[in-house]
Amino acid sequence: MLTVHKYTISQGNFKVRLPLGAKIISVHTQDNVICIWAEVETLASTTEERSFEVFGLDIVCPRHSMANTGHFSGQYFFPNLFFTYMN
Repeated sequence: MLTVHKYTISQGNFKVRLPLGAKIISVHTQDNVICIWAEVETLASTTEERSFEVFGLDIVCPRHSMANTGHFSGQYFFPNLFFTYMN
């Protein structure tokens, strides 16, 4: 059964363990906290580590950043923040 789960994230480079095959469906702030919502298979027994990046605007992204290498699936802009992820 598919359900939607919320995960909180912070600024910088980080990894989040998600159920295998989870699909990022939304990224927004809630109470000044960056949150991602993902569609996940409730019965999934296997998880995978996924990479995320959040940068402040007007900050030079490192060369190895997903934003600079093209290895990302989406991006969102928030006031003063830039978010990239691989789906």
